[in-house]
Amino acid sequence: MPDLLEPVSPNLAIAGFGFAQFVDERRRTIHSRRLMLALSRVIEDAAASAPGTTLIAAFQRFAFAIPQAPRYARLTPHLAETYLLGLADAQLPGWPNTTLVPIEPSWPLLHEWVVLAIGPACCVGLFAQDPAARQPAERTQQFTGCWTTDPEVLDAAWDGFFRALGQPRAAVQRDSRAVRVTNQRLQQQLRAQVRAVR
Repeated sequence: MPDLLEPVSPNLAIAGFGFAQFVDERRRTIHSRRLMLALSRVIEDAAASAPGTTLIAAFQRFAFAIPQAPRYARLTPHLAETYLLGLADAQLPGWPNTTLVPIEPSWPLLHEWVVLAIGPACCVGLFAQDPAARQPAERTQQFTGCWTTDPEVLDAAWDGFFRALGQPRAAVQRDSRAVRVTNQRLQQQLRAQVRAVR
């Protein structure tokens, strides 16, 4: 079993990788930091409640994960795996099933907020980026992005991420009926958050 929060030694491909490439720019809308957090929590909760789900979360900076530490301490034991991406500017607590992916200030991932959950009964993702590329000089306040439950988009992002890491991706035997039920519930919850926070 790997050590808790074992950092990945990224290969060169991850340096140029970004999740934004997988989402049609015409679907993106402006999201506040507050809405991003609300949408992220819906996806994280869904991931933790669906057995065998892997969560990928791009925080921009590890320091931004610190306020979420109690939450991640509760979530990660229920996840198959968790990958946390961010600038390594803080020491994170030890969470089970968690791998850190440190990023550099010049990488596209520094300007992205992503929460991607893939598993046998879960297929959902939030993809957003700071169009002004404020990080690391200034904390991003507004993002352009969207959430999706489209398996084609999510599988492409999933494959691209593991390919960029230089690691084989975990095989997922998707239960299409279970995913459909989960996604219907998630779509309602995510739309409700958008209405509530705007």
